[in-house]
Amino acid sequence: MERWKGRVALVTGASVGIGAAIARALVQHGMKVVGCARNVDKIEDLSSVFESDRASHQTCRNLRSRTTFQGSTFILCFEKLAAECESAGYAGTLVPYKCDLTSEEEILSMFSAIKTLHQGVDVCINNAGLAHPEPLLSGRTEYWRNMIDVNVIAMSICTREAYQSMKERNIDDGHIININSLVGHITHPEAEFYFYGVRKYAVTALTKGVQYELHDQKSHIRATQIYDY
Repeated sequence: MERWKGRVALVTGASVGIGAAIARALVQHGMKVVGCARNVDKIEDLSSVFESDRASHQTCRNLRSRTTFQGSTFILCFEKLAAECESAGYAGTLVPYKCDLTSEEEILSMFSAIKTLHQGVDVCINNAGLAHPEPLLSGRTEYWRNMIDVNVIAMSICTREAYQSMKERNIDDGHIININSLVGHITHPEAEFYFYGVRKYAVTALTKGVQYELHDQKSHIRATQIYDY
């Protein structure tokens, strides 16, 4: 992790669960983490614990006044965060970003904001996901579409934009990590999870496709999928 100190990671779905744990680990190891979620309240609570040293404290003070980019709220620092920056003990920083991943406009605005403040993304962790218990033979279309929008389309957009960010800065050691599930390889035995499995199989295919495209371009940027259950 030493080589990643001071570099920028985007973590989607960073407010709870796996995403919050990933953000915590990266901040602990010195990375600048942009934590994306629809609701940033919980990320703000995390940021008050993560941010640590005097340099981070000064950065917070310098950036506190910048609050919006193209309609999306870029929440940088808070009074409670500034008060705790010097005492928490972690080397990195966490920047909560409110973004609806079903909106391509908001995703592109997020990447534009990251470019403005941090030059770009070096690591992209596509963790955001949701599941609705909607069977294939009786499920509601709007819930199927919602799962595809968040779990497939948004992941594809974030992957594309992260790659383009790396490419334009000649970053050849970047990493794109997709959080997947075992049901992306095996079919869950319960009907309410069949469509959930459809989008997880899509993550498997997307990751493999990105790996092939990177290989064809002779890029050293890596694409990886990690499984939970």
